[in-house]
Amino acid sequence: MRIVETGAKVERVAGFLRTLQLGLRRRGVRQAAWALGLVVAAVWPLALTSVYFHTVAVLAGIYILLGLGMNVLMGNAGLVHAGYAAFWGIGAYVVAILTTRFELSFWLALPAASIAAAVLAVAIGVPAIRVSGLYFVLVMLGFGEIFQLAMTNWDYVGGPNGLYGIPAPSVGQLVLQTPQQLYWFVLAFVVASMLIMHRLSN
Repeated sequence: MRIVETGAKVERVAGFLRTLQLGLRRRGVRQAAWALGLVVAAVWPLALTSVYFHTVAVLAGIYILLGLGMNVLMGNAGLVHAGYAAFWGIGAYVVAILTTRFELSFWLALPAASIAAAVLAVAIGVPAIRVSGLYFVLVMLGFGEIFQLAMTNWDYVGGPNGLYGIPAPSVGQLVLQTPQQLYWFVLAFVVASMLIMHRLSN
């Protein structure tokens, strides 16, 4: 009897999810849902003033950006890229080096980091793409491990301790120092990246 009742509950939940999915497929409903989600994502830091929640949200936003990039490789291109995080790390290290060692502005270091990661990706990806299947995965995995070992043992970038004193980014005269400000900063990049991914997919 309990099995029958459980099965009925599961069927009701499945029916609700199917109805919700059909509703979200409608263009107007889908856009309204995205708009509502964006409003909630933008205003919740005003209600929850905990530094802990803001810090976790910043990290979550960064990992969302990382996941969006992985979606292009695995979801659109169909490539299992085991060394993707290394290119993310290259961009991060280039920004850190340019802003600390050379005192360059964050807004100048950011495109420079993107170009550096892209150039290295082409240099490694062009020969690596000639191999397929498991061999491509092994090549990228090997590159990721080499990058991690190199950064861990390179004193110029702080070795295992990393770089300290990285200046906070600024927008005009506003220096983004608090986790709440950094959250909105990361959220803007997440929204922009999702719009770009949507255009690429469609």
